[in-house]
Amino acid sequence: IMACSVAYAMDRFGALPPAIEVGAGEALDAALTPIIIAEHGVPVALAAIGDPIRADARASIARLRDRGWDVR
Repeated sequence: IMACSVAYAMDRFGALPPAIEVGAGEALDAALTPIIIAEHGVPVALAAIGDPIRADARASIARLRDRGWDVR
């Protein structure tokens, strides 16, 4: 079993199964990271992982900028 990025999977296996390709696009649209799961060299599943933006993110970035960090 292997887990890899979409780019790596496409380089290694060629075209992905349509359902996995669509799911990967939907994951990206939802700001998630798509991970392709392959078994015996065949893409068989998709996992999408991510973290929600924390409520205190804006304040944390402001503190970094106040300390001289260039945050973009």
